[in-house]
Amino acid sequence: MRSQSIIVFNLWAIMSIVHDLNSSRIVFWIRASVLTSTAAVASSRTRILDLRRRARARLSSCRCPTLKFSPASETSVSNPNGFLLTTSFKWALSRASHKSASLCSLKGSRLNLIVPENKTGV
Repeated sequence: MRSQSIIVFNLWAIMSIVHDLNSSRIVFWIRASVLTSTAAVASSRTRILDLRRRARARLSSCRCPTLKFSPASETSVSNPNGFLLTTSFKWALSRASHKSASLCSLKGSRLNLIVPENKTGV
């Protein structure tokens, strides 16, 4: 009887050691899997945010030429004729010619064309 209890105790000890080794291996693989998944999610977030930034840039740059806004600060462009024009002056000049062309073409018509002024910034 005593020998049977020793055998049972020894078997229990062997089982607990094997079980502990297996559980520590499982814990190791779970941690490795979680780290890999976290890294994959982080890289996909970075890719998604990068794509969103690019999408916003494309969205703001594909407006119709008549709806482009003047820049918030003065920027200058050199002209081949030798004089300097600021972009806001060129924008105002193009808007004035656009208005006058649209108003002249409507003479004699009952329809009135209203061109809204679009401005952003200061």
